[in-house]
Amino acid sequence: MNSIIDLDYLESLIEGYEEDRAEFLEMMIETFLEEMPKELKNLELHYKNGDWDSVQKNAHKIKSMIASMGMKETLEIINKIELCAETEELDLIKEMILEVKIRCEIAFEESNQILKELK
Repeated sequence: MNSIIDLDYLESLIEGYEEDRAEFLEMMIETFLEEMPKELKNLELHYKNGDWDSVQKNAHKIKSMIASMGMKETLEIINKIELCAETEELDLIKEMILEVKIRCEIAFEESNQILKELK
């Protein structure tokens, strides 16, 4: 199975910081692991409450975290969630949120493995 996280992309973000490579990678991954679960819960809560403005805003916030981890396919899905919430095309949002959650769960496992390898 292909990785959800694009480690090459992460590496490209920290080019020029070879001395602190592991430290930067660790910081990026730990931030993702701390913040993303909270944001996913918020996204689900806003969806369940029918608060489409907050779904759109939360999806927008999540985009940067997903992009920073090089999660291209997941980024496409979160972009669709943001657009669908903005235009109130609601029929696919539930399935897309579930897909993002599944992909993020895999990314959390991959992130923890990368952290182990860095230490």
